[in-house]
Amino acid sequence: MAGVTGRLGDAAGVVVLEGDDSAVMRALDEAAQDHAPVVVIASRAPRAAASVIKTTIGAGADSASHWIAHAAQAAMSEPRGPVWLVVAADVAVRAALPVATAARRAATPPDPRQIDAIARHVAGASRPLVVAGRGCRSAATAGWLRAFSETLPAPVLVTPAARGVLPDPHPLCFGVLNGYTAILRRADLVVALGVDEDELDAAGVDFTTPVVRLGRTPAWTRSTAVAEAEGDVALLLEELAPRLRDGSKADWDVAEIDRLRRALPPPAVDATLAGIVTRLREATPAGTAAVFARDLAAATPLWQAVNPGELLVADASVPAAIAVALERPESAVLALTRGEADREPADAAMAGVRMITIEGSGNIAFAIGPALSAPRPSVIVVVM
Repeated sequence: MAGVTGRLGDAAGVVVLEGDDSAVMRALDEAAQDHAPVVVIASRAPRAAASVIKTTIGAGADSASHWIAHAAQAAMSEPRGPVWLVVAADVAVRAALPVATAARRAATPPDPRQIDAIARHVAGASRPLVVAGRGCRSAATAGWLRAFSETLPAPVLVTPAARGVLPDPHPLCFGVLNGYTAILRRADLVVALGVDEDELDAAGVDFTTPVVRLGRTPAWTRSTAVAEAEGDVALLLEELAPRLRDGSKADWDVAEIDRLRRALPPPAVDATLAGIVTRLREATPAGTAAVFARDLAAATPLWQAVNPGELLVADASVPAAIAVALERPESAVLALTRGEADREPADAAMAGVRMITIEGSGNIAFAIGPALSAPRPSVIVVVM
């Protein structure tokens, strides 16, 4: 749940533990794989989880402010991930010395020369293609990305972590990045926004087209950028926009873009599962978030996301959905799972979240209506 909070919010998720075991290690490993900033507060150093955390920090009563701020900064620095903060039992009961600290590192202003170089490459491209990664998953960045892609105009591919940064039904959205995407071969410039190299590895992509790269993600080793700028993607796009204002428009063939988009292959998903996910999407309002269990991930392309953070895949889908409901209490949240092991009503009640369960693939539209009218925050568990 702390990992989901870190992914969706603008700060690290926090979890307080007595100690660690294999289950804690697996959960933190999932957070690390998702590049989710998490601060673990525990009374002793990690053992089982030591291999999956970024660093271990000890806080004393006279240094708590400093080291807590350091832990938050370490969790949110690239690559984002879990950090372990040790607060010994005898320290936890003592009064701490208040000291002014900053939980975030000061933002570095963009280098104008780097922005100028990127602007020259983008303005000179006839068929630019935008690839959006995990660095775009904030709402503010999504707004800038949409304006940027529509102004060029340029088609957009997203990594799984960036689903929804451009609404899936948008005519410029070409779905999830993979090595077989036909439009990759037609582009003469790739504009990579907040794309991590791990995301390229997962997609099986090594760009042969010139690339300009914007974001905080670590430098790539498998693909070389002809120009790059480090920093917040929204801020970088804001700086780039005036330099492109009077430039020529991209020269994509509209008919070709439409043909390539319609030629996208459907996901290879069991017909029964595909039918359930499709009916769920049709029966729920725009903005509904869905958390798929890991073994249902193949069906995620069928879920039409219109905002960032609306589609997640988690080993434990129900606790993850509870975290989404707490982070976004105004939205409906679905948890899709195959069995009963994921259902944790006690955890939901303890967190102040109402949980409704829908069994099987019957009349979903009929069953989900009353569930959607339940008081928020609430989680609707759909058991396949």
